[in-house]
Amino acid sequence: MKFLGPVLFALSVSACQGTSPPRSQLEGEPVSFVSLDGYTISKDRDATILTPKDDARKGSTIVIRSVRLDGRNDRSPEEILVATRASLEAMPEARVSSAARVEDSNLEAMQFDLSFEPRSKDGETYERQHVVLFGDAYAFHVLHTAPKGHLGDLAKDFHRVVETLEEEG
Repeated sequence: MKFLGPVLFALSVSACQGTSPPRSQLEGEPVSFVSLDGYTISKDRDATILTPKDDARKGSTIVIRSVRLDGRNDRSPEEILVATRASLEAMPEARVSSAARVEDSNLEAMQFDLSFEPRSKDGETYERQHVVLFGDAYAFHVLHTAPKGHLGDLAKDFHRVVETLEEEG
């Protein structure tokens, strides 16, 4: 993905009352999550992108995409999951798991796991975890993508985003 630069939009980090950890939310985005150390957060088209600052973890990314559920896109959660699976299966050399319920999330969520071979990577296999979370006004797609064998490098952080993601506004 082409990055528009580090933090094009104002990143608001606020601490809630008590001992709640700080949360991250890009300006104008309907989603927040617990802030993670060691990441650059940027905006590219209609996605929030978390890129590790540590060179050893480069190539792995976490992406959050918000889709408004309105008159143009008033699909049921089941229809969204079918469409998501179809788009994942259309990726080059894709092998996609069945959707599995995510138990430790603030929102109702389902996860697909897959591997695929991006055309731009000359046959190199990548792995992805793709979680779809359902809020009141939005569906959120949270993706964790890495070269094969490196998905575990950011797994803890990816799960932290999924567990703490909240719909805002």
